[in-house]
Amino acid sequence: MTKPIKATGHFGSIEDLFLVTLCITAGMGLASKFSSNLIIFLGALALGITIVTCIRLDCLQIGKVLLLPFFLCCGLIHASPPFQPPTDPHHIYQQIDTEREVSVVGILHSMPSSNEETSSFVVKTKSLINASGHTITSGLVKLTLKGEFPQGLSPGDPVMVRTRLTRVPPPSTPGEFDYRAFLALSDIWIKGWIPSPVNLSKILPNQDNSIFHELRYLPEKIRHRIALHLDQTLSLEKAGLYKAILLGDKSGIPPPIIENFKQAGVMHLLAISGLHMGLLALCTTASLMFTFKLFPRLLLAIHAKKVAVLLSLIPLFIYALMAGFNTPVVRSFIMVSVFVVALLCDKQWSLKNTIAIACLLILLTQPDQISSASFQLSFAAVISIGLFSSFYSWPENHTNQPHFQKITRWAQNGLLVSCAAMLGTLPLLLYHFNRFSPISPFSTLVVEPFLCFWSLLCGLAACIILPLSPWFSTVLLEIGSVGLTMVEHSVAWMAALPYSHIWLPTPTIFEIMLFCTMLLLISQVRKHLFYGIAAVCCLLILAGTVFISFSNNQSNPDSHVTFLDVGQGSSTVLKLPKGDCILIDCGKRSHTVQSSIGNRLAAPFLWSRRITRLEQIIITHPHADHYNGLFFIIKQFKPRVIWINGDGADNSQYGALMELALQEGAQIKVPKAGEVLFENKDVNLVNIANFHLENENVSNLSTNDKSLILRYQHGPTKVLFPGDISWNIERRIVSEGHDIRADILLAAHHGANDSNSKEFIEAVNPSYIVVSGKPPENFRPAQFGLAAEEVETINTHEHGTIFFCINEGTFSHQDNIAQ
Repeated sequence: MTKPIKATGHFGSIEDLFLVTLCITAGMGLASKFSSNLIIFLGALALGITIVTCIRLDCLQIGKVLLLPFFLCCGLIHASPPFQPPTDPHHIYQQIDTEREVSVVGILHSMPSSNEETSSFVVKTKSLINASGHTITSGLVKLTLKGEFPQGLSPGDPVMVRTRLTRVPPPSTPGEFDYRAFLALSDIWIKGWIPSPVNLSKILPNQDNSIFHELRYLPEKIRHRIALHLDQTLSLEKAGLYKAILLGDKSGIPPPIIENFKQAGVMHLLAISGLHMGLLALCTTASLMFTFKLFPRLLLAIHAKKVAVLLSLIPLFIYALMAGFNTPVVRSFIMVSVFVVALLCDKQWSLKNTIAIACLLILLTQPDQISSASFQLSFAAVISIGLFSSFYSWPENHTNQPHFQKITRWAQNGLLVSCAAMLGTLPLLLYHFNRFSPISPFSTLVVEPFLCFWSLLCGLAACIILPLSPWFSTVLLEIGSVGLTMVEHSVAWMAALPYSHIWLPTPTIFEIMLFCTMLLLISQVRKHLFYGIAAVCCLLILAGTVFISFSNNQSNPDSHVTFLDVGQGSSTVLKLPKGDCILIDCGKRSHTVQSSIGNRLAAPFLWSRRITRLEQIIITHPHADHYNGLFFIIKQFKPRVIWINGDGADNSQYGALMELALQEGAQIKVPKAGEVLFENKDVNLVNIANFHLENENVSNLSTNDKSLILRYQHGPTKVLFPGDISWNIERRIVSEGHDIRADILLAAHHGANDSNSKEFIEAVNPSYIVVSGKPPENFRPAQFGLAAEEVETINTHEHGTIFFCINEGTFSHQDNIAQ
């Protein structure tokens, strides 16, 4: 690598371009915090001050510094409002305002991706057909099909599909993955469910299909053909891995293998990035140079090296199309292209310059990418590698060092590069995913040769040869799959190592900025001792900030009761004064044994609140929609006590959960009537009744009726959690005179009609009734004999996660706390 061009006194040097890009990027990142009028004013003011400074004071250097705020404002102006839905009345987003079943006519827009249970694909809509007639539409929809994707369909084909469409909802819980924003980056605002492949069929094409239409969908057709060949040739695991590194589609990799890659810290190797593009460019250039050398006269007529490098852009572009042109691929292609242009023009190449150009081109064409994890992680990695470039020492080819020493030096520098990338992406990994792998540099060094220099090269060669000889392509894939087998075994071994991955709470934006500043200072420590001292100061401030944050968490005197929006299920977080935390249920109606609601929603919420340990978990009764998200929670949050109702001995899934709890060191207890589960000064949590322990007629009670019935009290404020009890138990509670008066009531059995009897509600006399899930249509305060002004009913289906703050005298609530 040649040394970057040094900064000069004139505007336009490499460092200036990098700073301008940094300011524009920062401005785009802050766009949501300012009004448009303020942005225009600040931009005009910054430009005016800069012009006056340069003209009146004749101070170009000061003017350059003052011009940076102007570029910051340019970024603010260029950034579009984040993820604004389309306003075109013909767009399908405007046609689908509520969930409904329709027939969609359109074009299969993308290569379908499949796993063992479902297939997903995108359709470019042309029209909708429903009971009211035929409506012309536009826009894309993301469809999920239960089962395998029908054969005979390929991207670009006109299709008709019967599906249930709905708008993609925004996140309703802090820490939750923003699936709406993720799809909005691809201009998708509507999703749909197809219960059977018979609901999807190919229709006759229009006669006016142009050559442009065929060329438009040619890359997707090629991707689809390669994917089919992989599925027909290799096992499920090998085909899934090959589709990831060749086509950018990781949906076919079985979840256990994906989890191993995440735990070992090598998930980035499954994303098509600069390593893949650089490897392809190197192989293409070497092949062309070898070919040119076979024709001496040709070498005299052309500049062989420049021509070979220029021609290598063709397969790179094709590969980028095959990979779907996602952000890491685009970034890599631009950076390689800049290197090629510099070589052709006999100019020095600078990593800073290349990063700046790639970043600017992406953000100018797709401003929304600034908020995507893919964009942030991709550029954070390459910027960090560039910052620490002075720490690497690559061996020169002409040195007289033994080959072993050269290989050792390359391995050492490869480890340093991986360390730099890990440090650069660390705060963003924690912000988006709450975990990182300390062994990532080592595991990358182990896996990379097999995956990239063996399997990837064989796979690329197989794709090239596929149209000419499918048999030879299969042979190459089989050879490459041997490397994938070694990768699988290596990754599984490293994932099983102690502390191979660490889960941590979500960092704040300020903490991320402090960490990045510290890295920047460390990268310059060789220049002056001051940078090292400043880096230590940043580290101390960062540690102090984290300590104060956790201390404030422990000293907060309020109670926080949060009803999580888990869909049709139940999960409530009790954050008690002085930092203790209790989780009541965590489950969702799901077809799988272990719902992902624990690691995808409950755990991120807890981490976003700086909660790393649970005092207790309470499972009101052993139904899956109350416990199937707890497998992950118990592993990561190590509860001291788990309270259960003692039922569920014949439930193998529930039994597995109890075994896991014992393995993690939790005590499993069954409470009696009136037993205090938790008490601390002015707060207590009590189990009201013991219907789950009755010997007489207990066999006649359903699992729902054996639910634990809990009451939480903080000062005068009370919250009642009746589980899924029915009218039968509700009336017994009232007739036996149990104290069930409460200000906040979690509606029994998610608001079902066979629960929440009039007598029960009148006895509770709540100010708020919370429904976890979607209540029945007739769920209204009037049915309880209460006036609408006396009680407010809210549900997580419409209002998202619901939050109550309770202090010693009053309480308040807030809906949609993720917004």
